Amino acid sequence: MQSRSALFLLFCSVAITGCVEAGDGERVIVRVGEVEIRHAEVDRKRAVEELYGASYTQKDGVISLIDQALEREVARALGLEPSAEEVADFTRHVDQTTREPELLRRIQGVFGGDTASYVRSYLEPRVISAKLLRYQRFDTTAQRGARARIEQAFAAVDGGLSFDQAASSVNGIATIDTLYRNKAGALDAPRAEVTSTDSEG
Repeated sequence: MQSRSALFLLFCSVAITGCVEAGDGERVIVRVGEVEIRHAEVDRKRAVEELYGASYTQKDGVISLIDQALEREVARALGLEPSAEEVADFTRHVDQTTREPELLRRIQGVFGGDTASYVRSYLEPRVISAKLLRYQRFDTTAQRGARARIEQAFAAVDGGLSFDQAASSVNGIATIDTLYRNKAGALDAPRAEVTSTDSEG
């Protein structure tokens, strides 16, 4: 998710406004760019997650929906919004290949026959996440900066610097040790592992 947040910051500017409080189902409680999150959507999100066995508060539901909305805005900024055909294909795929038809039926029941909401809130976010993941992993432009920084760091190591020194010499690079030292103290990890800070986290 760290990488998707980085993509969001790089490619679009989105205002998040609103608050979490009790209200009627159609009241907009949060806006993320062009996406509006309503109380009814939060209630449905909680109900779906509870079918999976999760314990979800209202704030958990809002946070999860904000995350989905951010991904949607990133996809819009990158021209990766799913087409109607892609969503329809995925819908058929889910219907035909699910290993838990009873669970799927109960999830669909949460939306009370509102197929459009089921597709928009439950299926489309999965299509968007998959498209963003493919973009991040395979788009050469998206990966160019991170790869260049890693190559610079390894060149610095070849020149005699330690991995920590090499990471410090290249903006946007950190060794596993320096990334987590403040959180976990000494970390028993290979010193040779170097990662770009905008790689998948």
